[in-house]
Amino acid sequence: MNYVAVNRDRLNPQALRTPLLWAGENGHTELVKLLMRREDVQLDATDFREQTPLFSTVLNGHEGGVRLRLSGHDINSNSLDNSGETPLSVAITRGQVEMVNVLLDRKDIILNRLGTAGFSAIYLATWCGHEEILRILLVRADVDPKLQTGNG
Repeated sequence: MNYVAVNRDRLNPQALRTPLLWAGENGHTELVKLLMRREDVQLDATDFREQTPLFSTVLNGHEGGVRLRLSGHDINSNSLDNSGETPLSVAITRGQVEMVNVLLDRKDIILNRLGTAGFSAIYLATWCGHEEILRILLVRADVDPKLQTGNG
């Protein structure tokens, strides 16, 4: 009988990704629900790019999957991948307005963090020309509009 491991400890050696990551990345919300119910599933296990299942789900634009992931209390919504991106920075650069709103609903989201590339949320929204996202960010009390990039 063949089976797919659900933990990072038993990753698929060919892909180095967990079933939870695959399910979220491909928009299979019902499969994500089933996997998240298991106590032995690591909700923030990273792949070879240091991307978590939440990160991958945002990257692929699956809002329902992101909402489901964020319903788990043990989710790191501010995780950095190996290029210094966060789920929020990905949603901003891709112009995913609703995804940005979903992520900003988390009380633990960090807006004033400079990623490895040295860019803040406001900088990314401005640089990418996403006016609606910039407006959303600017009305928040916890955002610093004067935060400079990593290189000034």
